[in-house]
Amino acid sequence: MALVFRYLSCDSDADSVPAWLEARGGTRQPCGVEHTIALYFPALGPVAFCASQDGHLPQVDPSVTPVVTVAAPRLVRGVIWTAGEVAFLPTPLRGNCPGLHRLSKQFHAWLSENPRAHSDPTSNEPVFPYFLRGELLNFEPPIFVFPSAMAALRNRTFFVSSHVGATYIDTLCRELRHQGIVCGPPEA
Repeated sequence: MALVFRYLSCDSDADSVPAWLEARGGTRQPCGVEHTIALYFPALGPVAFCASQDGHLPQVDPSVTPVVTVAAPRLVRGVIWTAGEVAFLPTPLRGNCPGLHRLSKQFHAWLSENPRAHSDPTSNEPVFPYFLRGELLNFEPPIFVFPSAMAALRNRTFFVSSHVGATYIDTLCRELRHQGIVCGPPEA
């Protein structure tokens, strides 16, 4: 299972995470997943291939290739932001890609410079669970909050996982309408 980090970010600092990873040798690669980029770290190991399910073309084997995916935060329906998600794909990370494992530790330290969206009630960090919806409420590791998202949370902006579907967004928009928050039209 990939090592996953989640973060909240909006317009002004939305490129911070991909920029941090690119500054450490990640090169953007096409991955075919909407709103997601893949970064390959050539200095940390070669691309490994495995047979595809259809048996025709080989596929990149993410369990041993030093690859990180970033699902960038995006604005949905004009009022809801999706959380960003970073996945260090090799599994087990320490055994299969030790260099990428070290990078994941540095990345965690860098993310930890930001406050958390929900945390230990005895800490002095702000807590905003009301504005986190869906699986973000139950995500066990911390969700880090960049400055733009902190301002958005203070202005009653809601955040959802990058994996939620249109039906969930429709339901949330109906709920928000009762609070005086009007969502924009669905994306085409």
